Amino acid sequence: MIIYLTDGTTGEPVEAELISGISADSLHLWKSTWCPLLQGMSEDSRWDWERKLQIRGKELTCETFSIKVGDSLEGMIMINNSSYSRLHLGKELVYVEFLATAPWNRKEIRDPRQHGGVGEVFIEAAIRLSLEYELEGRIGLVSLPGAEGFYRHVVKMTDLGPDPHHQHLIYFEATPEQAQAFLKR
Repeated sequence: MIIYLTDGTTGEPVEAELISGISADSLHLWKSTWCPLLQGMSEDSRWDWERKLQIRGKELTCETFSIKVGDSLEGMIMINNSSYSRLHLGKELVYVEFLATAPWNRKEIRDPRQHGGVGEVFIEAAIRLSLEYELEGRIGLVSLPGAEGFYRHVVKMTDLGPDPHHQHLIYFEATPEQAQAFLKR
């Protein structure tokens, strides 16, 4: 699916592709282009996407997506399409297990970043998946500290505080109303 990111220098749209799945080629690009730049510089530098896909990727409730601009891998996401809401007890939601953008798209590593909008595209994909599964747009996730502001101020999810099951990282959840507001932005 063709999507648009934003050029970090000019603000102009950049054509990209949202791809269902994370291919062997994408894993190769992650290892060869992301890993050398992320070593010790990012909260997610220890994430081993190959291992995550080996362990979780075969589960029926797991869905993955990647974003590419030409031959460049710009982001990856892993979603669990069967989890439960903390705001709406007894109701299911789509849970974002892992979301990462390329090092050159992160202001803390490169300013100005090469492309903006990767996180927004992935959150929109998670919301649309939730709608497709008739979960009314509900999504949830735990955030690394450096991304809390994105989920709180850009996506405008509800901050439900530290999650004791996930290293006390902050758990965020989007209600159906917050999901619709995000899609309309």
